Amino acid sequence: LQIADGASRGPAPAELPAGLMAATAALEGTAPAHPALALLGECYLADDLGAFLDYWKANPAFSFLAVATRKGDLVDRRGLVYGGHHGGKKSANSIVQREIDLRETARALAEEQKAHDAQKAVIDTLTQRLAEAEQALEQRRAEVLAATQALAAVQADQRNAQRALEETEGRLRRMESELTALEAAKNEAHARWEKAQAGLAEAEGAAGTQREKISALETRLNEVRADREVKRESLAQARLELAERRQKVEVLDRGLGEMERRRGQLSELLVQRQQEIEVWTEQIAELERESAAQRERAAQLAGTLAVAQQQVEAVRVELVDVERAIGTVEAAQAELRARSEAAHDQLSTHEIKLAENRQRAQFLAEEVTREYQTDIAAIDWKRQLWHADDEPEGLKPLDLDEEDETEGGEGAPAAETTEGDAAPKRRRKKKEPKGEPTEADLAALDQTDWTAVKSESDALRARLGNMGAVNLVAIEEYAELKQRHDFLKAQSDDLTTAKAELLKAIDEINQTSMQQFQVTFEQIRKNFAYTFQTLFGGGRAELELVAAEDILESGIEIVAQPPGTKLKSITLLSGGQKTLTAVALLFALYMVKPSPFCLLDELDAPLDESNIGRFTDLLKKFVNESQFIIITHNKRTVAAANAIYGVTMEERGVSKTVSMRFNHEHGEPEAQPRNLAEAVTGARA
Repeated sequence: LQIADGASRGPAPAELPAGLMAATAALEGTAPAHPALALLGECYLADDLGAFLDYWKANPAFSFLAVATRKGDLVDRRGLVYGGHHGGKKSANSIVQREIDLRETARALAEEQKAHDAQKAVIDTLTQRLAEAEQALEQRRAEVLAATQALAAVQADQRNAQRALEETEGRLRRMESELTALEAAKNEAHARWEKAQAGLAEAEGAAGTQREKISALETRLNEVRADREVKRESLAQARLELAERRQKVEVLDRGLGEMERRRGQLSELLVQRQQEIEVWTEQIAELERESAAQRERAAQLAGTLAVAQQQVEAVRVELVDVERAIGTVEAAQAELRARSEAAHDQLSTHEIKLAENRQRAQFLAEEVTREYQTDIAAIDWKRQLWHADDEPEGLKPLDLDEEDETEGGEGAPAAETTEGDAAPKRRRKKKEPKGEPTEADLAALDQTDWTAVKSESDALRARLGNMGAVNLVAIEEYAELKQRHDFLKAQSDDLTTAKAELLKAIDEINQTSMQQFQVTFEQIRKNFAYTFQTLFGGGRAELELVAAEDILESGIEIVAQPPGTKLKSITLLSGGQKTLTAVALLFALYMVKPSPFCLLDELDAPLDESNIGRFTDLLKKFVNESQFIIITHNKRTVAAANAIYGVTMEERGVSKTVSMRFNHEHGEPEAQPRNLAEAVTGARA
């Protein structure tokens, strides 16, 4: 940095400013002849560099060799500044300052290193302790997991063993109970079957008789219901005609009262208009004649209505009696059906049991045939029991038997084998056959001790049971499964039939809806073209189906072409054009099925003056069929109305309803009625 005009020199001032002193004043104990005094004679020390520069600028004649500051800044007599201090930082060119900074930095670094070493030692200790704790935790978790797995395995084994024990005990009890009850069930089933056969025959006879009675009652019920429907339709038609005629009579009565009131007013206010009074008098006379005719017609209708009501009451009483009889017959029919179903259920149960017994008998016969190659039906049990002690045919003699015959003769006893011996020591001698039984022997077999035979049979069955398991409930399981299969098949058939009927009904509904939609859509499309041309004074509008192949699911596209524009979608029209198009579509829908009253709320708000006129012209074409009530603030719409109604506040805080009817023939408003009800009545007239 070089200060301007810094080369000029002048004599030193007699007094130095504050903050500036000679450099020699800072020396202590220096000899007067010391060379430093000569060198520092024209050097100065300043407290602030900026203050010195301001002073030098104000006193350019101030002469010096160099000026230094306590912060290390140095200014020579040429105006050059060396070093300097900025932002409160220490001078980087000061060797002493840098040494001090280095020492302070080294000391701070050593302290930080000691703190870092201490923190690192603490962290290492904590890390080691954390690792030991995690290792111990993992070990405990492993021990808990092993113990849990062992406990689960033991509990599972215990449950399996308990379940197996319970299943074995249940199977054993079931087999014992089935074995003891099988014989008794067979005899009981046979007796029940015979009883069920007799009951079934009686039930079938009674069911046939009841079916004939039910058929006759159903025929009578259908005839009564048809007659009731015809009478209901006649009654509804009569009520409808009576309501229409009552409405016409009321309209005529209201019209007559209004005309009489109007006649009084005209006679008081319009005396000078005699010609008009005569015309009104003739009209009043004609209306009175019509009213008298209508009153006579109403009296006739009242008599007809009274007769019709009496007939209806008679029909209603008869209908109540018929419905009561129908309810009684239906209750009896339901009871008979319940009894028939119960009998059928019992028959099915007995048939199932009989089939089971037959199946079991057939199974036993097949087992006997398979095991012994013998037809059980051809066996004579008495003869078989008589020869039960005989030796089986075709049994070959053993060598031991031959030795017995040689040594002991025919009467020598033979050793008998007993159950439980390891091996028979000697066979007993073959018995001689008993021969054919006599009639006395066969009769004596009827007194056989069947307890012993049963014990032997049980022992043999136990031995057969040890040979292998036999499914004794296969027939019952088959019957249950068959019954379940028949039930599910019947349910499936019912669902299939219901689905087919629903699909058929849906198709019929879709066809009817499609036909009605096509007819209505075509009519609305023609009406829309007419109303659009009426409102716009020309142009063309169309309603198009988006998906013509499926009209019930298709959307509808509105395409409009106002006069002087290209055919385009309704979304590209202006706000007023969109409103007129919407009004045209609204009246096109209204023409399909008009209503007696129609309320329009601010429908003409977006329309301009020319479109308001077209809108009111379209309304006038529908006033002969319907009455329109329009909520509006547009003057032209109000001017086109036959009557206006409103609310005003002439006095603060007091609202008042007002009304006015327009006489479009004279262009003047008529007298105000006293209240809103009279105004509405006058508007209808």
